[in-house]
Amino acid sequence: MKEKLVSLVKGQGRKENIKKALNLIKDDLAPFKKAKNVLIKPNFTSAYNPTASTAAEAVEVILEFFEKFDPHFREKKIVIAESSGEAFLRGLTLDELFSRFGFNQIFARYPAIEKWDFRKKTRFFWVEIKTLSGTAKVRIPKEIFDFDYKISVAIPKTHDTVIATLGIKNFLMGIINPEDKSLMHGLTDYKFGVRRENKMFSLTKLASFLSKRVSWQLIYLFNNFAPAKLKDLATGFKADDYIKSAACLNWNLSAIGAKILPDLVVLDGYKGMEKDGPVYGRGRKLGIAIASADPIAADGLGAKVMGFDPEKIGYLRLIARQGRGKLTTNNLVGERIKDVAVSFCPHRHYPFQLKGNDFLRKNFPLRHEFHT
Repeated sequence: MKEKLVSLVKGQGRKENIKKALNLIKDDLAPFKKAKNVLIKPNFTSAYNPTASTAAEAVEVILEFFEKFDPHFREKKIVIAESSGEAFLRGLTLDELFSRFGFNQIFARYPAIEKWDFRKKTRFFWVEIKTLSGTAKVRIPKEIFDFDYKISVAIPKTHDTVIATLGIKNFLMGIINPEDKSLMHGLTDYKFGVRRENKMFSLTKLASFLSKRVSWQLIYLFNNFAPAKLKDLATGFKADDYIKSAACLNWNLSAIGAKILPDLVVLDGYKGMEKDGPVYGRGRKLGIAIASADPIAADGLGAKVMGFDPEKIGYLRLIARQGRGKLTTNNLVGERIKDVAVSFCPHRHYPFQLKGNDFLRKNFPLRHEFHT
């Protein structure tokens, strides 16, 4: 089977970059023309910080591209859907996020496009995963499997557990019921190994309480300027449990990725996020876009542009080993990696993330189970 292309574009504008990146791989986009139900998954991990969230114009230019690419575009059912963890914690609706991040202009221009909140779905597939306390199950809406073309529109960001989050993680974590997302990190009644229910008060509880109520700007300042030891104290950080949690999340992502992945990844790297991402890190301008119908190739290239070795990002390595895509850049079109690559400042726990990847290699098998 012919390997799919992966494009890398650098320019002065977000929309121009994405349009060119898609044009470079248009021969691989033919399956879109056969699709009847299309899902577009942006990234609203943050309910407030625009640097952490997919820009409306990134989704808009993708719609513009496919409208010209496919003469039957207007006949398709197209859904823009998300499930924001921070919105869930703060009691915000998805409509509020669409409004805040400028997506209402898209819905005005394309009135037939539907908007879905995954957390309102009630019919689920159950996926068995690993936690610090054993095994558990998380819920994925059954409607996800009705889409015959799925697009993940994400941002290259550092991550607080798995080194980097790109198109695949945006898609997989976003389709999970918000109530189950902590399980993906291996957490049940534990916060990195510390039982929470037996303490009337703790600094960790106070930090959690404040994070749901104070402005995101104050949290951003704390994450970017507070001493690392104070941040670790506030979050109840314990290195051993963190390493196991990182292994769990990597394995759990690959367990879900074994059964469902996006058909197209578009990485809007006009601006990425470094340091303590994926929500409150520091923005960094890259001026690039990446696109591929091979999600592994897209994310592997994204990791390389950020200065990371994709083989050290556990969930990417595992999904690639399942034969779901290629971590190589043999079919790169557009810019050369060395001409655009930078060195993102990683999360402060990067050394422990690498240890989590080592723990994953030694202790977790590749086989996954999938239950309905």
